[in-house]
Amino acid sequence: AILVEVSWRLQSIRDGCTVMTPQQVLQKIDNYMPTVLPNARIYSMLVDAFTKTDARNAPQFAEMVLRRLKRECKQNPKVTPDSVIYTNVIHAWARSGLPEAPYRAKLLLNDMIAFIRGVPAVE
Repeated sequence: AILVEVSWRLQSIRDGCTVMTPQQVLQKIDNYMPTVLPNARIYSMLVDAFTKTDARNAPQFAEMVLRRLKRECKQNPKVTPDSVIYTNVIHAWARSGLPEAPYRAKLLLNDMIAFIRGVPAVE
């Protein structure tokens, strides 16, 4: 039931008829934990939905979700970041037009490569 509700709320964000902010959806997910543990797909959907809006803080929010996902994967292997979520976060930076976007995107690409290889990324 929670996955259906979260999916519906994410779709409403993506369609621009936001009934909840992405931060509120994240809070809703937190409210169901530890009874229902979200998987990496839920986090990826959250990032994807928010990055398709015109919000100026989309790349920062997307990166925050990725950091959270990386922390959670230590306790729950179902939430291990994959190339899809990294790509969504990099895309959020690319769409932002912010001056630091190329730098942040390169850091994220290096982080993804290091994470997949199992070595710490150098920032």
